[in-house]
Amino acid sequence: MSGPYRKPEPTWLGDKIRQYTSLEPQPDESLGDTATQLGAGFIPGVGQAMALRDMTRAYKDNDYLGMGLSAASLIPGAHLVKALKKGSAPIQELIAGRQALKAPHAKLDAAEGFAKAGDSPQTQWDKVQAYKGPDHQPKWEIEDKFSEVHNTELPFAQRKKLVDVLHHPELYDNYPQLKDTHVYGTSNIADYERAGAQFVPDAYGPGKHAIEVNARTPEEFHKFLLHETQHGIQNIEPGFSKGSSPESAYKRLLNDKLDAIGVMPDTREISKLKEQSMPAYLRNMGETESRAVEKRMYGDKRYQVPTGNYDVPIDDLWR
Repeated sequence: MSGPYRKPEPTWLGDKIRQYTSLEPQPDESLGDTATQLGAGFIPGVGQAMALRDMTRAYKDNDYLGMGLSAASLIPGAHLVKALKKGSAPIQELIAGRQALKAPHAKLDAAEGFAKAGDSPQTQWDKVQAYKGPDHQPKWEIEDKFSEVHNTELPFAQRKKLVDVLHHPELYDNYPQLKDTHVYGTSNIADYERAGAQFVPDAYGPGKHAIEVNARTPEEFHKFLLHETQHGIQNIEPGFSKGSSPESAYKRLLNDKLDAIGVMPDTREISKLKEQSMPAYLRNMGETESRAVEKRMYGDKRYQVPTGNYDVPIDDLWR
């Protein structure tokens, strides 16, 4: 058993604090000095003095990165964590068009002009934060860093309105008709195959849409909800490619086949069409655009045009 605990001599500790907060160059430190300096940084007042020392030294050396890092360490820990959390908050970016009430028509006109001149979507985006989509429609983004979901306890006891579930002021300022979209939330945690969502246009009459979400977690619910809300925008914007489903893709493939051969395909052809329906659904442009919205949920992607987040090559899109 070791002897009784003895506090460090005040002279030793004072000397160390003076050394660690001095602006003068210090001799090479031992491992023990480094450990002691790290611990001293947690002493109220000493840590801030050390940060000021580092910032002053960095200033003298024209080390601007060092100055910034030292300044950040002056922020109390809890506030720094809060600031970093706020800075990395989700950026919900929904892709909008000319029907939005706050649409930047001058930028949309400019994007169409740049596209006509041969500029790529990325170049259009870099110039005016707007672009002409693969469906030949000019587009821009609604951004709201403070968008969040509410009332995500799953399953819902009853259907709710989108405005009560998704807090997204910019969305409703541009498309107020989406506020009353009915939202059904269910949870099937054990059944991973059934997780998903769908947008049902005119489910309760003209303009009365519904979104059905089957999610396993609140985060997944948020992602699915934004995906389906993008379909709601597509439904409002003339010319925007709409979403689809494997069933709709199959019907379209079957109709195309009927038009091509003039008779009902045989059983083997029907089986092939069913196999092709899922890949065709995934290549649907409206679905690809909505998946791009999901991808842009976290992290600042404004430098990249939304088509840069497509997971299907533009030439392979099914419009």
